[in-house]
Amino acid sequence: MYGIKTHMGIQFGPYIRLARLDKPWGIVLLAWPTLSALVLTKASTPSLWILFIAGILLTRSAGCVFNDYADMWLDAKVSRTAQRPLVTGQVSPNQALIFFVCLMLSAATLLWFLPFKAQLCGLLSGILLSIYPYTKRYISTPQLFLGLVFSQGIPMAYLSTNTPIGAQAILFYAIVVLWVIIYDTIYALTDYQDDIHTSVGSTAIALGSYVFPFIQYGYIILILSWLLWGLTLNGFFHLFLIPLAHNLYQQLKFVKQSYYFKAFLLNQSAGLYILIGIIVSSYQ
Repeated sequence: MYGIKTHMGIQFGPYIRLARLDKPWGIVLLAWPTLSALVLTKASTPSLWILFIAGILLTRSAGCVFNDYADMWLDAKVSRTAQRPLVTGQVSPNQALIFFVCLMLSAATLLWFLPFKAQLCGLLSGILLSIYPYTKRYISTPQLFLGLVFSQGIPMAYLSTNTPIGAQAILFYAIVVLWVIIYDTIYALTDYQDDIHTSVGSTAIALGSYVFPFIQYGYIILILSWLLWGLTLNGFFHLFLIPLAHNLYQQLKFVKQSYYFKAFLLNQSAGLYILIGIIVSSYQ
């Protein structure tokens, strides 16, 4: 499917897989809080939306490439990741680094069109993105760090529109960080045994037998937080918390049945409920 070659003989397929462009769920999970923040700031300039969507695609792709580069030592030992392009040799480490640099430079060019404070925030995001792949080697709960990385689009949106970062924005950021920590803990459960064998840090391992209560009570706190946060909008937002609550309940059922990846994927639609609720509440 991805075996198309350029006139220089370069195969696109391995690079598409390396950047996870064939698995767009990460793009969706990164996009919904960022685009929600743009809606909250009443951003109406089409060019700004295009810049942010392009930035999401580029930075998520770059993050995946660098993650695989940093995890070459690990991926070969994990059944789920043993066929990644860097492990199979379809892409060399140097080629992956060049690809990563090209993606990051492309993302950096987008910052030229943003205010100075947003540029600084973008540079900080790039640094955090580059550090994250190494956190699992040195800390037992790298999901806490990922929560910060995946939420950086929120302050970026506010700074890009020169919108004051008030209580609404701060609470939104905090809720999203919590959500990322929880759903990535669910994702980490898919590699639980491999991570133990390779001594990789994850919240799933750190919590041990408390991991299910953490997810369960975490989601209860999450839905209550959205209920309170929704008071900063109008009542239409709360209507979308009904399908969200059902979604989170379904996730808990899947986790209890050990269908961790199914539960994780449901966060795509869960995030979209919040995005649509914010859109309806902001523009009705």
